[in-house]
Amino acid sequence: MKTVVLVSVFLCLCLMFVLVGCGIDESETGNLAPVITVFEVDSEFVYPGTEVSIQLRAADLNNDPLTYSWAASHGKIEGDETGAIWNAPDEEIKSHIQVTVSDGVKSTTSTLDIQVWRGRDGNYYPLAVGNIWRYRGADDTLVTFEIIDTIQIELEDGNTTESFVLQKTNSGKDLENIVNYSYLGNVTDDSGEITAIVQHAQNTTSGTEDTIVFDPYLPLYEFPLFPGKKWEVSYIARLVDETLPIILGGGIDEFEVRFEDSVTVPAGIFKNVFEVEESFQWSLRTEVHNFDIDLTVAKKWVAPDVGIIKFTQEQTRGGLTVATLYELESYELKNN
Repeated sequence: MKTVVLVSVFLCLCLMFVLVGCGIDESETGNLAPVITVFEVDSEFVYPGTEVSIQLRAADLNNDPLTYSWAASHGKIEGDETGAIWNAPDEEIKSHIQVTVSDGVKSTTSTLDIQVWRGRDGNYYPLAVGNIWRYRGADDTLVTFEIIDTIQIELEDGNTTESFVLQKTNSGKDLENIVNYSYLGNVTDDSGEITAIVQHAQNTTSGTEDTIVFDPYLPLYEFPLFPGKKWEVSYIARLVDETLPIILGGGIDEFEVRFEDSVTVPAGIFKNVFEVEESFQWSLRTEVHNFDIDLTVAKKWVAPDVGIIKFTQEQTRGGLTVATLYELESYELKNN
């Protein structure tokens, strides 16, 4: 028993030495930095010169009085403990809004990025039966996209939505009789304005009749487009079957708007063109199977009231990578 007591005393002395040696200030050990629980704005983009409301909520676990400091990289801002009013600048630019909450000893800082953008007029992916786009490849092959019909896609709630059937053909050697299909749709807001173009489904592999449906649908374009905008979706792929749907893996689809520019292709010169890069990953991960089905990096240049005017694609399937480049040669649009 005596040995145990001596050892305990020795350990206590060592612990005291460590605490003193580390220079811990007991007055600070109980103080915690403020926590920002809400710091948000209604939209990630705003029009130049508009007045924007920013919401803020912060708390201090020690119930210390807090002070708030606001700053904006562009425009003018005034705020307090509930939020701020920011007057956006007149030019198109990405702005940074920063708030610092302090209890007098410790502080917490958070930043919001807001794109100041006027938006661009026009429909960047016109969907209508009869629309045709013809693209010429670097090897002189002709690829034709044509919207040939519409079908109804059933939603989870039992309702249906219109889907445009996009038929794709290729004049390349051994590809003349192969037809591929994608099923596309518009997403609209309460006012009827198009906010996104989504892909509902596609045929499983080139030239096959089997169809897979994406859950959720793939958001190919989210409007408005502006440089630096990013979005992504995690999805599963379901094989359409007469008896029951079969899950064929899933993955992630990532998008980024790279830049806006004027672009020249055989069909003409187009202004306010956005380059949208897509990174599509499709894998099958089960106890039995573990492999990548499709890895595709595509770049698409879209023009207002025309659609895709140029695209490149690097697709890897079964260990084989195929790279393509096509530019718009001619197009015919209906009801646009």
